[in-house]
Amino acid sequence: MSQEYYQQILDIIEKDESLSKEFITFCYYLLDATGYTDLPLNLKSQMALDLSLRLKSFLVLNLLNSLPPEAFKDLDEITDKLDQGLIKEDDLNDIYEEFWTKHLPNYNEIIKKSIEDFAKLFLQEKKSN
Repeated sequence: MSQEYYQQILDIIEKDESLSKEFITFCYYLLDATGYTDLPLNLKSQMALDLSLRLKSFLVLNLLNSLPPEAFKDLDEITDKLDQGLIKEDDLNDIYEEFWTKHLPNYNEIIKKSIEDFAKLFLQEKKSN
């Protein structure tokens, strides 16, 4: 997959502020689960933020790998319309929801499985160190 598509999917995910907050909260949980409970707050916050960025990358790659080839044409069209100002910022959530429903009806399951897989990998890595 191209870097351009990676960035487009990442942008879609980052539009959902509540999801970003949930990622950070989840990463705090992962840090606690691996024994990083007594770190200074500023260090733990930075670690949680870094881990949440890795989680987003992991999720984006899984979503990209799950999309059918025809989805990329639609993604290009959405991006072109955004660049031309033909889509209002207020309409983006509906457009993205329509995109996921059309191309990945199991979008929520993919997100859930990706988060679970990420946690397993993170916890396994910590145990092996």
